[in-house]
Amino acid sequence: MSIASVSAGVFLTQVENVTVDVVNVTDGEPFRDKCTNLTGGDAVICFNEYRTDTQYSQGVHIDHWYVGNGTEDIDPHNTKIIKAEVFYKSSDGKTISKVQNATDGSLFEFPLIDGYEACNATIWYER
Repeated sequence: MSIASVSAGVFLTQVENVTVDVVNVTDGEPFRDKCTNLTGGDAVICFNEYRTDTQYSQGVHIDHWYVGNGTEDIDPHNTKIIKAEVFYKSSDGKTISKVQNATDGSLFEFPLIDGYEACNATIWYER
């Protein structure tokens, strides 16, 4: 039998996950329209970027922000991404995946893979 104690100032976190579709966004299209809401006003989106002349580099991106007040694009308030796995599917139905652990709640872009299309992602986060 083990006994755990919690002292004042220590916060217990809960790890949850969500699976989201990888979406395509166009210039000027608000991410908010295609995001998945998490907890307490935070949201997440997973999208492909094929172009080289945009704010984002080529790859599959997971973006995480606070949308609770409906107008601001600011750092998440209530959740922290800890890991993500992006699933890719080929035209013949073969599936592969890439996993990335977050650094300080942030992820780098996942690669585009020749012959495969990113289809969805599972994202683990603390709340």
